[in-house]
Amino acid sequence: MRILKDFKIPDFKFPKFKMKNVENIDEVKVDYETLKKKQNEEKEKSKYHEQTHYKTIKEIFIRSRNKFANKVCILEKFNPKGNFTEITFKEFTDDVIALGTALTRKYNLKDERVVIVGENTYNWYVSYMAMLCGVGIAVPTDKELPANEMQNVIERSRATAVIYSRKKKELIKKIEDNLPGVKYFIQMNSDEKLVGREVGFNTIINEGKEMLNSGDDSFMNIEIDPEEFKVLIFTSGTTSNAKGVMICNRNLAENVNAVSPYVKLDENDRLFSVLPLHHTYESSIGFLLPFANGCSVAVCQGLKYIVPNLKETRTNSNDCSSVINRKFI
Repeated sequence: MRILKDFKIPDFKFPKFKMKNVENIDEVKVDYETLKKKQNEEKEKSKYHEQTHYKTIKEIFIRSRNKFANKVCILEKFNPKGNFTEITFKEFTDDVIALGTALTRKYNLKDERVVIVGENTYNWYVSYMAMLCGVGIAVPTDKELPANEMQNVIERSRATAVIYSRKKKELIKKIEDNLPGVKYFIQMNSDEKLVGREVGFNTIINEGKEMLNSGDDSFMNIEIDPEEFKVLIFTSGTTSNAKGVMICNRNLAENVNAVSPYVKLDENDRLFSVLPLHHTYESSIGFLLPFANGCSVAVCQGLKYIVPNLKETRTNSNDCSSVINRKFI
């Protein structure tokens, strides 16, 4: 490489620029009130339907329980080789109330943080709704996390209980001894009685139903503050460790309200759940929105089953694919 010892940077001189007739330029004035009013008018014009004004998810829960009791709420294939089971709004809300009653009264998890981890399944929906309607703070967690990261999320969220699917049993076994702060490990689709910290999800549901039959209506009497912290999600964005994001009941209700003027859904529509439920989009627009409108949600068995599942769960003239194409794309 040659080094030019005598090289000197040229001495450039630029002429000074002057703005002429500056005094003739009028001062720019913006009428923000008029601009805002016009923006709101344009926004109103773009609406197609009457907007909802829910303040909490429990308000939605009570309304849908009463209005759509006998309509199908969730369809799931519990046996891979069997048919889809149709679960009505009444059956679903009964299970939510039973779970919420037992978790708050017997297991003392009122206002505690509860991790929910597993594939999209009926018990996931029940668990999440019970949290939003009065149990405590839901911590939806990515089922694909390795053991060390799952432990990290449970510790950082200060979770008192973990509700997990059967497929996550081995992962939970690896880390539960490292989590002394967790009072209960609750396995979905399990009838196991409480032994140490382990208990079956179905056992808690049945305990809650016994409490309800004896006249305990405490869960439904829990009042929800719209600003109450109800969901803690962990997201890494694009860098570094996952960061906790606090979501209140009003945030979730407003997601439903924001969509209602533009997308008309009713009890004749059926949605197809493909995205993981720990995603805020899927748990809000894929679950809370259709629940508020009396729609049914069919749970996909997996990506390779999308086409056969769509065919199996069609209803009347509107199958799942037509609803998605017509209303969301």
